Amino acid sequence: MILQALKAYYDRLAADPEIEISPIGFSRQKISFCVVLNDDGTLHEIIPVDDSDAKKPRPKLLIVPGGAKPSGSGINPCLLWDNTGYMLGFKPDDDKPERSLETFQAFRDRHLELQEAIDDPEFAAVCKFLTTWDPASAKEHQALAEITSGFGVFRIRRQTHYVHERESVRTWWESQQAIADENQIIGQCLLTGEIAPLARLHEPKIKGVSGAQSAGASIVSFNDSAYESFGRSQSYNAPVSEVAAFQYGTALNHLLRSEGGKRIQIGDATTVFWTESPSPAEELFGFIADPGSVSAEDETQKDVIRTLLQNIAQGKSSAELGMGDAETPFYVLGLSPNAARISIRFWYRNSLGDLVEAIRQHFEDIKVCRADFEIEFPPFWMLLRQTGRESKDIPPLLCGALVRSVLTKTAYPSSLLAAVVRRIQADRDVTAVRSGMIKGWLKRDPSSNTVPTVELDESNTESPYLLGRLFAVLESCQIQARPLKEKSRNENTIRESYFIAAIASPLHVFARLLHLNKHHLSAVRRRNDINEKRRDGLHRSLELKLITIIQQIRSFSHQHDLPDRAWFILGYHHQRHVQILGQSEKSKQQNEEGKTMVELRGPDESNECDVYHVGRLLAVCQQIQDLADPKVGRTYCDSYFGSASNDPRILLRVWKLARHRLRQIDDWRARRELEDLANRIVVRFEHSWPASSGVDDQASFQLGYFHQRACLPSQGSEVRYRSNDGRCSAKSLGEKRVADTLFELSVAYEYERKVVVPDESTETGQRPLRPDFSLDSADGKHTLFIEYCGLIGNDHYDRLWAKKAALYRKLPASIIADIEPGDDRPSVSLLRLAPTDVRDNARITNLIQNAITMALGEAKPHPDNPF
Repeated sequence: MILQALKAYYDRLAADPEIEISPIGFSRQKISFCVVLNDDGTLHEIIPVDDSDAKKPRPKLLIVPGGAKPSGSGINPCLLWDNTGYMLGFKPDDDKPERSLETFQAFRDRHLELQEAIDDPEFAAVCKFLTTWDPASAKEHQALAEITSGFGVFRIRRQTHYVHERESVRTWWESQQAIADENQIIGQCLLTGEIAPLARLHEPKIKGVSGAQSAGASIVSFNDSAYESFGRSQSYNAPVSEVAAFQYGTALNHLLRSEGGKRIQIGDATTVFWTESPSPAEELFGFIADPGSVSAEDETQKDVIRTLLQNIAQGKSSAELGMGDAETPFYVLGLSPNAARISIRFWYRNSLGDLVEAIRQHFEDIKVCRADFEIEFPPFWMLLRQTGRESKDIPPLLCGALVRSVLTKTAYPSSLLAAVVRRIQADRDVTAVRSGMIKGWLKRDPSSNTVPTVELDESNTESPYLLGRLFAVLESCQIQARPLKEKSRNENTIRESYFIAAIASPLHVFARLLHLNKHHLSAVRRRNDINEKRRDGLHRSLELKLITIIQQIRSFSHQHDLPDRAWFILGYHHQRHVQILGQSEKSKQQNEEGKTMVELRGPDESNECDVYHVGRLLAVCQQIQDLADPKVGRTYCDSYFGSASNDPRILLRVWKLARHRLRQIDDWRARRELEDLANRIVVRFEHSWPASSGVDDQASFQLGYFHQRACLPSQGSEVRYRSNDGRCSAKSLGEKRVADTLFELSVAYEYERKVVVPDESTETGQRPLRPDFSLDSADGKHTLFIEYCGLIGNDHYDRLWAKKAALYRKLPASIIADIEPGDDRPSVSLLRLAPTDVRDNARITNLIQNAITMALGEAKPHPDNPF
């Protein structure tokens, strides 16, 4: 398939009059000098030859008779071209002058033998020169001293063509190629299907593959009897005619030319590309795959490529991009050195339209938030460069696997992710290119249920992703604790000390980091290089970021596998990018009336770890202190966070201190809720107070603290508490507990459903009522209202409740406590719950279950039944 495509490319080139391609029996060689002769064969001058179209001086490529000059110690003169040793018997700084004289003699004898057969005056002039030339006189020509490589040709003075280009010379040479060797093997060619002489060795040798032998190497070759089949040796194992072998080799060498524009380097693979028919894509693909191949001074070309890449990323078709017909076949071939042979690293054949779509998909998959100075469309070689400390460290097989994944739109290789993560862990540098590679791998991972995003994804609840975000915030807290004028402000952070361990074993590391973070937050509050207002705002912002992230983390993992580490790094990059830009997370939502309020998840009430709830108690005590004395110097958290995580019994003393501060809180609603919340936690420890016993408990303590810190009443605030089923944004923690209990019981409910109550005292004759919770029976004939009276005992609240109770009596609603067993079920019933009723899980569950049985019989089931 590969050789057939290359032969077809040769046929296309040969049919194009504007392209010079070597016919069979000829080859393109680098010509560095020209021996100019007079008509009588005397030497006129020796001049250098270079390519006038090239920006830098370099040998000129000319088509000459014969193939590439074979390597080795044998003497093999060419026809009318060769190096200085053969043509003139001289080499600069020659350490074997005797051999140079031998090669010159062989070169002269060959041409003198052919003089009569070719019968051309210009060829005869060359023969006269070779007869009279003295190699010792070569030193007099300064041009030869500067020629260290390349070949030379002959030209007659005042002629514009070279001697080997004469029609008579060319005709004679072609006739010699047609004479069949009697020892040649005739067979059927695998490429063309024709019966023709088969090539014993595939010529010409392939040149231009980075790392391969400079004299050339082969794609098809056999050098050991172990590879022979049916008694066929060498390349007769893969029968290809001499003509077809020459054509595919010549076409490949044409593609491998450095000046051809159809070759790029991707890792260790020298990559060539072409289309079946002429297309602008042949010129543009190299720039797409490697924008760095554009000259640094060519700003116009850079703008063209940048626009092209942006248009591809926007999904424009190949026709819209000016790249030709979308159905045109496109080929990409990757070649790597392998001793005397060339390995096929990858081979891709598809239509031009599919190629453009594959590149667009690739750029979309690896797209990630980045700084303005970071590259938007990294080329293949840059992606591979992220996998090794040096270019030589890049895994050899990774190049082909990566390109194959890109061009076929399949999953990126696991070895790519492993190599990138390994480099990040080694140098602790998370760049946009590396993060983009990780995002692309995760996006194409068939086992992943979460799709990674370009920017920060606050809805992503993957634990490793959240831990990566948390690490970025903890690092930011450490940086913000340092003065602005400190030169090393952004250096020697927790990333240098803890990043590797945090990726691999988060449980042990984050228990330590959260402890250290309390000192960093305290240092932020003590900074004296900024004003008080800015300092307090910075402290609140950092703590809010911590709370927003930690409230979504339910536990710390002991170990992370490779995909988990990838999510961790991506979360770290996203969060750090947001912090660098100064963007704030979307921690607020709009309620129905348009009023802004914070909506929080809150702690895990069902957590069986006692130390977790001790952490919650410290958060409550801290909130009491903050509301009672906002200007306090050293807080409970500053003094007891670390010691309480090791020995929770210290919290007994802290709770006693906080209880005395409750009366100093002006907001009676916040005071009552905090006292009730603390009592509900403390009742868990009636029999014994927990004692910490290891890093697991310390981590649980810290999670409990931050989970509860995310959900605390404050003065004049309107905080919402998200229920576990996500259907209720409760106004108090007590209401949240009711909603969670109904969810556990698999009972459908509505929060603050609007009910119309008859009232003759109003102009409309009715008054709206919004019960906390409304439950309906399965048959829809009975309704149960549940009210949580969390602030009973406060004069203002008692007056409000009295008005609401009067509306219930007008319904009329039967109080659950007044319903006797055996009574007919009323159409409307009311269950009233006090703070003491919701402090214990068993009590609130029994109360609600009994009320449902008495009022509804069978309640309508919850739409998200957890059981």
